[in-house]
Amino acid sequence: MDDTTVAVLMEPVQGEAGVVVPPDDFWPGLRELTTSRGIALVADEVQSGLGRAGATLACELWGVQPDLVCLGKALGGGIVPVSAVVGRPDILGVLTPGTHGSTFGGNPLACAVGVAALDLLSTGQYQARAAASGQVLKERLDALVERGLLTAARTVGLWAGVDVDPTLGTGRDLCEALLERGVLATDTHGATIRLSPPLSIVQPELEMALDILEESLVSLREERDATGAAAGGAETTGAPEPEAEASGSSDDEPRTADAQGDAGPPENGTPEHATPADGTTENPSSAVAADATDAEPTAADPDPAPDAAAAGAPGAADGAHAEAVVDGAPETDAPETDAPEADAAPEADAGTPAAPETEPDAAPDARPAAETPEDAPSAAPAKRRAPSAKRRQGSPRRGSTAAAADAGDSPAETPAEGPGGRSELSPTAG
Repeated sequence: MDDTTVAVLMEPVQGEAGVVVPPDDFWPGLRELTTSRGIALVADEVQSGLGRAGATLACELWGVQPDLVCLGKALGGGIVPVSAVVGRPDILGVLTPGTHGSTFGGNPLACAVGVAALDLLSTGQYQARAAASGQVLKERLDALVERGLLTAARTVGLWAGVDVDPTLGTGRDLCEALLERGVLATDTHGATIRLSPPLSIVQPELEMALDILEESLVSLREERDATGAAAGGAETTGAPEPEAEASGSSDDEPRTADAQGDAGPPENGTPEHATPADGTTENPSSAVAADATDAEPTAADPDPAPDAAAAGAPGAADGAHAEAVVDGAPETDAPETDAPEADAAPEADAGTPAAPETEPDAAPDARPAAETPEDAPSAAPAKRRAPSAKRRQGSPRRGSTAAAADAGDSPAETPAEGPGGRSELSPTAG
C-alpha cells in the first residue's frame, strides 16, 4: 500500500483457487491495516457469501466487517442471475440517482428473487445447517486423506476443495467418475475439485454423495493398480521374445514360400521342399532361391516382352518381365510366354481377314472421317442438347433457343432475346 491506494479488494476464501482458507489472523490484520490508513476494505463474497461458509458472510467467521461487499450467485437462489454491492452509506452515497446506469440493473424479477432469497437466510436456519453439515463433510474428507485416497482437503462451512493424488488421475477424471455415479462436481487447477452441495441438502443425501466420492476414488486407484500390474507383466513376459526371433527367423520365409506357391508348382511336379537327389536337406528359402536362379535366364530373355506388346496386351513389356523375375516361377519356360509370338505369325501369314476385329474399334472414332464436315458438328450437339431442351420447357424463349440449337442453326441465326443481348451467346454456351 502507498498514498495512491484507495481500496483493497480480496476474497475471504479463494473459491476458484480450490477453496483456499486464509490463516485466522489474516483478515483481522487486514482490517486493522486498512482502517489505520483510511483505505476501504472490499470483500468479494460472490462465492463465499450468503450462507456457504456457515455464516451469512464469510468475513463474519473472523469477526470482520468490510466497508463494501460484492454479492451474487446465491443471491439469485439458483433461478436468475443477479448481483449487488452492499456497504457503508457514505461510500455508496457517492453514486446519486442517474450517475450510474446499467442495462439490466433493477430487473423486477431478479430483485424479487433476491429479496426472497434474503428472506430465507434471515432466520439463520440455512447458515446453521451449512455449519453442521460442513462438520460432517470435513470429517469424511479427512478420513479419505488418511486412507491415501486424497492428498489434501480444505473445508469451510458446506464448501470443500480436495486434491486428488496425481497417480490416480486428474480432477477431471474424478469429476467424470462422479458423474457416472450421479454426482456433479467441478474441477479446477488440474488435480483439485470443488464440492458445493446445496444449502438445502439433508444429511442422508450428503452421506450418499460422500459414499459415491469414496467409491469413485477407490475405482480410480484400482484402475491405476491394474494398469501398473499389466505393465509389469508385459515387461516380464516380453524378455524371451528376442530369442524366439533369433532362433525361429520364420517371419519372412513362409511369405517367400507362399509367393512361390502362388506362382504354381514346378514343371517336374516335385514339391518345393522335397529332398534333392544327393540326400541333403534344403530349407524353403534355399528351394525358392534355386528356382528363382533357374528361372532368371528365361525371365531375362528380351523376346517375350516385345511379343507380348505386339499381341496387344497393355503393359506386357514391363509387367510380364517384372512378374517373372519377382515370382521366380519355373512357369516362365512354359509355352504361354512364347504363345503370343507363335500365334501372331500364322495370323499374319495365313491372310485371315482382320476387318471384323478392327471395325468395332474404328466405328466410334472413324465417324468424323466417314462423314462430311457439315454433318459432324450438328450430330454431336443434338445429342448433348436434348436434355437441356427438356429442362427449359418452362421458358418459351429458352425453349426456342434450345430448339434452334438442336436443329443445327448457327448463333447468327438465333433471334435476339430481351435487352440482355442473348443472341451473342452460342447454342453450346446457352
